[in-house]
Amino acid sequence: VLKNFLDFAEADVRSLISLYADVGRNADSLSQYFGEDPARCPFEQGPDLCTLVM
Repeated sequence: VLKNFLDFAEADVRSLISLYADVGRNADSLSQYFGEDPARCPFEQGPDLCTLVM
């Protein structure tokens, strides 16, 4: 039972790591689009940036 859980959990962790990396790349692209330095704008600020534009 534990081995099955670990197999599924490892797959989920790999999926989340990939998703997190994709979100980071999209956030970098968004900040560059608006003329910001991606190093100064972590992707956690992405929603704030979007609300300022709208």
